[in-house]
Amino acid sequence: MTILSVITRRAPTSPTTWNPETRTFEVVFSTGSGVERRDARGAYIERLDIRNQDWPEQVPLLDGHRRESLDNVLGSVVQLRTVGVEARATVRLSRHSPLADRLAAELSDGANFGVSVGYTVEAWSEGNDPDTGRRVKTATRWTPVEVSIVPIPADRSASIRGSTMPT
Repeated sequence: MTILSVITRRAPTSPTTWNPETRTFEVVFSTGSGVERRDARGAYIERLDIRNQDWPEQVPLLDGHRRESLDNVLGSVVQLRTVGVEARATVRLSRHSPLADRLAAELSDGANFGVSVGYTVEAWSEGNDPDTGRRVKTATRWTPVEVSIVPIPADRSASIRGSTMPT
């Protein structure tokens, strides 16, 4: 029996694509940027390869990776896709969650939050960065299982898309 662990990444946001009528906004949930990690062998840089991925049709939008209750579900993440060097998606907030209503109000007021993706990894490649010599593990096949709104981001290159960015 194989047990898969769920790994998370966080990304900064700027709610410029927030649409209060449809309760939607666009996110870049990964750019594959390196994130510092540790395992039994020590520190390494983890990267997500966003090329050639089979994205799920939909995953839940959670409050801070909390999965213990339906009360933590803020909505859904749909239309996951790769555009250039970004993994993007459309987020649709629930109309039946007080916490989603609070998030909608915060976004309407111009608040910024982090975005984080939780995922399982089916295949890794490992090597060393030619410039630094540091160990690098790249998730070559990975599957998002949720996207979360979080207060502190890790993938500094990912964000809620701005309305002026190219498609």
